[in-house]
Amino acid sequence: MGEERGAAPRQCGGTVAPVAGNAPGFLAVTFTSADGRRQFAVSTTLKIKNEQAMAVGEVINKAAEAVLCPGPVTGAIRDRGC
Repeated sequence: MGEERGAAPRQCGGTVAPVAGNAPGFLAVTFTSADGRRQFAVSTTLKIKNEQAMAVGEVINKAAEAVLCPGPVTGAIRDRGC
C-alpha cells in the first residue's frame, strides 16, 4: 500500500498526481494532491476515435494545473478579471 504502480507524470512540481479511467466514448481523470486534501475530477463524454483522445487528456491536464498549481494567473482567467 502507498505505492504508485505505473504512476502517471505528476503536475505542480510533483505535488499532484492523476488517476485516470476510460472506456469507449468516456474519459475520467481525478487529480489528488500529495497530502490528499485537494482533488479535482473531470469526466468527459467523447464522440471521437480513441486515437484522438490523447489530445483531450492533455487539455484535461492543463485544466487541472490551472486549478491546482500555485502560480500567476494566466490566460482566460486573467482576461476575465478573476
